[in-house]
Amino acid sequence: MTFRSTGSLILLSIGLLGAGAPEAEERVYGKGVSDPEDLTLISELLEAPDKYLGETVRVEGAVVGVCKKRGCWMELASDKEFQTIQIKVEDGEIVFPMEIMGDAAIAEGVFTALPLTLEQSRRYMKHEAECQGGTFDPETVQEAMTLYRIQGTGALVRELETEAAPEPVAAPPEPATAPDAPEPTPAPEPVEAETPET
Repeated sequence: MTFRSTGSLILLSIGLLGAGAPEAEERVYGKGVSDPEDLTLISELLEAPDKYLGETVRVEGAVVGVCKKRGCWMELASDKEFQTIQIKVEDGEIVFPMEIMGDAAIAEGVFTALPLTLEQSRRYMKHEAECQGGTFDPETVQEAMTLYRIQGTGALVRELETEAAPEPVAAPPEPATAPDAPEPTPAPEPVEAETPET
């Protein structure tokens, strides 16, 4: 069984951190990112993992998960629905705070495969559930998994800001009337006087 992490449905625009995105403070984690313009789509990594194994890659996505216990990983939404990838870092070297959930991120690291036994698969899924504050039934995992993730060396994270709405234009004031006053009657139309013909 191949495990390709799934997460919340996130509609993601390519170029979250690129030109055209609203200006926001950029936070650097670890070594940062060597070339934020040279990106690989997460969907490409997951569709052809053997092509990228052992390679340094840079990916971009919305942060849809962060380890609640130690901040030792974050999960990015793919460019395709229901796909995510985990960026795993060494405990304590980089700490991703919970506050980055929903922010845009570019992460860099080595794309790796981690084949697990059935027992390891169950322990991994239990750990993932605990990190998210949930429970786990080991009987739900019946096959060994292979995890694909990025062993992260750095990341750039930017909060997505919404543009300020324009100030509303005030409507012209309504004429003041008493609350129970009858509607004003329209003025009669002027009548033209007939002139005799000569």
